[in-house]
This record gives sequence, C-alpha cells and structure tokens, in this order.
Amino acid sequence: MRALALVAALAGVAHADGYYFGEQVGTATVRGELGERFDGGSIAAHIGFGRRIGPWAVEVGFGGYGLTGRERYAGRSYILLSGGFDVRRSWSLLGPLEIYGRAGLRVAGVDQDDLVTEEHDAQTGFNGAGGVLGAGLRVGGRLPEAPPLPLRLRMWASLETMTMFLGLEQGQHTVSGRITSVMLGIHLGSDF
Repeated sequence: MRALALVAALAGVAHADGYYFGEQVGTATVRGELGERFDGGSIAAHIGFGRRIGPWAVEVGFGGYGLTGRERYAGRSYILLSGGFDVRRSWSLLGPLEIYGRAGLRVAGVDQDDLVTEEHDAQTGFNGAGGVLGAGLRVGGRLPEAPPLPLRLRMWASLETMTMFLGLEQGQHTVSGRITSVMLGIHLGSDF
C-alpha cells in the first residue's frame, strides 16, 4: 500500500503547475538546401522560459547553433540564432519520469560568426521563419525548501531531440532546410 501511495505521489510530479527556466546543450545536424551550404556538428544550445499548467506548457525559447561553411561559404564559422514559442504536452510514465512533445514557431537567421565587412554580410545573411517539432524524456522532483525562503522548487534533467524546419531568404533566394539537435538539459521551476 505504501509503494502504491509513493508511486501515485511521484506521478503527480510530472504535472505540477508553475513557471520554469531551462538550459539545454548538445549537437546538431543540418539537412536540405541549408545543409548544402552549412554543416552542423558544433555546439547547439537552447534556453527557455515557460509556464506549466497541468500536462501543458507554453514556452518562449532562444537557440544558437554553431555552423561551418561549405562550398562558397567554406573556411568560415557561422551562427544560426533562433527565437520563438512552443506548446508542450507531458505524459507521466513511472514515478518522476515523463515524456513530452513540443511544437512551435521560430524566426531565425544565419550570419558569419566574425563579420568584418558589409560585403561578407551581403553574402552570408539568411533570415526567415519556420516551425519546430521535438520529443524528450525528463526526470526530476521537488528540491528541499530553503529555510530563509519558503519556495517550492523543482529540478529536472532532460534528453531531447528537436527539429527546426526553416525557410530562410538571402536576397532574392529562398533556402529551405532542417536542423536536428540532440540536447541534454537542466530545468528549474516553481510550483503552486
């Protein structure tokens, strides 16, 4: 009976309401027309701020992806920056373990990491928008209360894969592609 009560209590962890902040770091691959111009394999990072209500969450996120140029862009480093919002849905598995899915919208841009002239900017600036789909596995729970502050904090560790589908413009040309990342993350949040 105690074991059943413990499992029921821990299963509720996945659906705690509150605000959260998360950081994720990993690697990414680039595909499509964008992948013909740039290669991933460098660092990928994502930060997010969100509000969770039951199994649902709304998150504002920002990402950065290190890219290496190919063909006419070869020999230079580039960075893709993105920002947008996501809706996430979580499902409890066992105890503090949960899976989740995300879908959202993004704006993004690629530029040379070390721009030195306007000529480079004209050759390498890509800007546009797209969407993101992702899925992850997360484990965590409530942290002990700190005596001076009666806050109820939770911490999670996650493993997630995300794919951004982008359409980026450079002058009169549109380049489509996708960036798939695999990231480890730490999330800290409150509950009510």
